[in-house]
Amino acid sequence: MNVSLILQQSGESAPKIACMCVVAMSVVLALLSATVAYGQSMPSGWLWPTGSSNFCGYLGWLGYNSGWGYHLAQDMCNNAGSPVYSIGNGEVISSGLHSGYGDYGNGPGGCVLVRYQTADGTWFTAMYGHLDRWAGTGQISAGQIIGYTRSDWNPPHLHFSIHPGYDPDPNNPWRGYTPSTSNVYGFTDPIPFLTAHPSAISSGYASVSALSVPTSPITLGQNFNVTFTLKEIHGASKTFDQVAVAILRSDNSYVYDAGMFNNVTVPANGTWSKTATSSLYASNPAGTYKAIVRGNIGGTWFDFDTTGSGVNPVSFTAVSA
Repeated sequence: MNVSLILQQSGESAPKIACMCVVAMSVVLALLSATVAYGQSMPSGWLWPTGSSNFCGYLGWLGYNSGWGYHLAQDMCNNAGSPVYSIGNGEVISSGLHSGYGDYGNGPGGCVLVRYQTADGTWFTAMYGHLDRWAGTGQISAGQIIGYTRSDWNPPHLHFSIHPGYDPDPNNPWRGYTPSTSNVYGFTDPIPFLTAHPSAISSGYASVSALSVPTSPITLGQNFNVTFTLKEIHGASKTFDQVAVAILRSDNSYVYDAGMFNNVTVPANGTWSKTATSSLYASNPAGTYKAIVRGNIGGTWFDFDTTGSGVNPVSFTAVSA
């Protein structure tokens, strides 16, 4: 079902202000770990802030919520306590508690405002709402944890909005709704914007165009091959620090890397193919496993998306000897 991220509006009837910022609590926020995790990357090189392109059908751009108006963001499902990641390299210019982002819209919650620049030089600010343990101001890297999804929403989710320009909305950068689609206060639909403006750290990019494993069940303890192809899709060569083929259990928990390749360059509009030969230890349980191709740029790991008929990950079955 659709879920709206409610910003508490003021009692004013004029649409100038959709929510009021509360005075930040005078507490010292601990710096968040810069540890990065595996997550999906957009074709434009930005990272999905929840690590996944699946929004679970939650309220999107200009979706209507009775009593509040039209939504100025994209809501993304994320389990309570799960990390939220910076979509790229940027600068946290403001963070703190703001009304409407906690306690089902009845109280304040954590919000982070980050300034980014695209490969074509376009500046924009992105707002991450409904956070706990959020990052403080300063530089932040792609894939760095920016906060954790709050538990006081049912279901939990991230509010993600974009405002093009070097500076955010001067009146209310935390705005979440508008009473009329004719005035969006400078905000824009975040996903098409990121698609149209590639990341500055990934002007060239590659996706999985082919990934294959044996069609018949493999036998635990015996070698098998995983073959894959990366295809460059932005017309510029792209180098990845590492490319790995990871083996996962059916619940997506990590088992091991079947192959690891360093300093991989995919030529502009070209392809790069490799076969990894490995085996699952006989001590592993029989059942369903997955092979997935992952990349690493500057310490940030991500799952490659796909192009054409590519599939990533691909499932296979393992049986006991």
